[in-house]
Amino acid sequence: MNKKLLLIKTGGTIGTSEKEGVRSLDKSTTDALFRLSVLSEDNFEVAAPLNILSENLKVSDWQILLDYIKSVNFNNYSGVIITHGTDTLAYTAAFITLITKGLNIPIVLVASNHPLSDARSNGAENFRDAVNLILSKKYIGTFVCFGGETFEGSTIQNWKPFEHSYTRFTSNNFRFLHTAAEKQLLYKSLTTLQKNIVIMHPYPDVNYERIDLSRVSAVIRTTYHSFTYSNQIEILKERCKQANVPLIVAPTKSSSDAVYDSKIDGLIEVPDTSLETVFAMVVCGMFN
Repeated sequence: MNKKLLLIKTGGTIGTSEKEGVRSLDKSTTDALFRLSVLSEDNFEVAAPLNILSENLKVSDWQILLDYIKSVNFNNYSGVIITHGTDTLAYTAAFITLITKGLNIPIVLVASNHPLSDARSNGAENFRDAVNLILSKKYIGTFVCFGGETFEGSTIQNWKPFEHSYTRFTSNNFRFLHTAAEKQLLYKSLTTLQKNIVIMHPYPDVNYERIDLSRVSAVIRTTYHSFTYSNQIEILKERCKQANVPLIVAPTKSSSDAVYDSKIDGLIEVPDTSLETVFAMVVCGMFN
């Protein structure tokens, strides 16, 4: 293998050890990954711009990750693996997909359901799958390897309570290595990420008049399963307009089917796109 793989550690369960029933971040877990990998440590370059439990992820952490990515010469590597926690994995996968779209190498995010020292852990398997995907030299783009499956980074949805694995918002659309890469790399032009984003979910008798928009930079309003929203969204639309705050409705669906008469005009709707990707798009200032 001529070029090394870049391993970017960010923390998460895959980077923890357990003692007396408490899982804590532990930098030495990298050694276990290499012992269980199909490649030796000599084939990797390791960086750790973050070391957090992923439930604590903030946009400011993505800013640190962005600043690190801007410093990397990706021509030096055959692929990149990012270790991450499961709770916000889908959000970071969407973010990385968006900002690195156009790179001609694979970037693979991996996580673990339990610490690597736990016999139930799938972290080593996920890491091996990521290494093998890169070594296959077949694909470019951002992926997630988890539980024996490979997800395209913009299709994976966050792990929901009571479910036992990740789900896909849309089917995978893997880009093969021979596909021409896009020229524009967003991470090169991005400087400051947008914070203070509010996600509002639908529920009966929602009251938008109670919401303080004074410190909000954007509002994402999600929909019911039929991609509908309460007619009270008219109030939210007007309040966002007065506060000069973008209002984005997602996910929605491109369809020629009849629509419900609760639908209103003049909303920014993002069809056929996961909430995680829409959030990443807002963070990157794509609706300003």
